[in-house]
Amino acid sequence: MAFILLLILCMSYLYYITHFSYDICIYIYIYIYKYIKIVFLKVFLLPSCGKMLSRNHRLLID
Repeated sequence: MAFILLLILCMSYLYYITHFSYDICIYIYIYIYKYIKIVFLKVFLLPSCGKMLSRNHRLLID
């Protein structure tokens, strides 16, 4: 949650400096958010899912 607030603050600061339209800022924000979500899924969720699957597979074999 704090990370999202920090991103919004950064976007407001970018808007203040460059006077971009808010559409561009929102577009950049969404792009960053999607990228972070993909990285989060790859780093945290997929390894744990892989471990769970291999554990279940081992149980089925036994």
